[in-house]
Parts: sequence; C-alpha cells; structure tokens
Amino acid sequence: VGAAESSHTHNASTDLTGTLPIAKGGTGATEAATALSNLNGMSKLVTYYGGSQIDKLDTATDGSMMVAVTSANNAGLYAVIGGNFAYVYQFFYASVSGTANRMQIAHGDRNNKMATRYYKDGAWSAWELIYTGATITSGTTAPTSALANDAQVQVYDA
Repeated sequence: VGAAESSHTHNASTDLTGTLPIAKGGTGATEAATALSNLNGMSKLVTYYGGSQIDKLDTATDGSMMVAVTSANNAGLYAVIGGNFAYVYQFFYASVSGTANRMQIAHGDRNNKMATRYYKDGAWSAWELIYTGATITSGTTAPTSALANDAQVQVYDA
C-alpha cells in the first residue's frame, strides 16, 4: 500500500520543515519570543521601561517589567514603595491586552516593599502596600473598633 508502519520515526533535522503548530505538539513559531507568547508563557527577563517609555506601566502587556519609580513617574507606586526602580509582575485574566482585566505586583529593587493593584472594567485601583521589611512591633493600645473572630493585625515601623 505504501503507507508507513504504525510505529516509525522521523529525523527532525532533515524530515521536518516549517513551523509545527501547537495542536501537533509544537510552539507555532520559529522564534523563542513568539513561541513564549503563543504558549502564554512569561519571560524570565524583564522588559525595561525607561526614557520615553517610562510611564507605560498602565498599558504594558509584558508579564515582567522594570520601571522607574519617582515622584514624577509612576507617582502612585512611588508613594507606596519609594523611589528608584521597581520590578512589576503582571497577570492577565482571559486575554492579554492593554485594556484587559489584570493585576500587578510591584517590588522595590532596593527595598523590601511590595505593593499590588488591579485593573477592572477600564480603571486601575490605587497601589496598596502588601509587605514591608520593617520590623514588626507589638503595642499595648487596644484597637478603636471590634475585630472579627480570628482576625490578625500586624503593625510595621514606618
């Protein structure tokens, strides 16, 4: 009949040409960056936004970025974690675009402060501090309002 045996092999360097689609076990690409994007992967290398691109944090679609953080650029993040630079990790819901719902986690490059914010229905939330390397202190003053059962409170030195 001329058909190949049910169990056989191919030499990938000589028998295969073109791009192997994802549906057939490939990446659908010939370049690493495109393959990573096709497979919804996130690069281990950050994209640096400086110079004229310094304020791209609101519209960038990269999974990991390094951005300048000053009182003039990315001011909301600067107010929460301080200045210089921050690593920002971004996670999208459903699709990847500058208008898609997503969340960002930022970490100061020279401090142990972390903050987060989210983008939903066309608007960004404010940055909120979620961690600082400051020493936890204990206090003797009771809270001014009742806490829910099993609530935990941590106080950080500023």
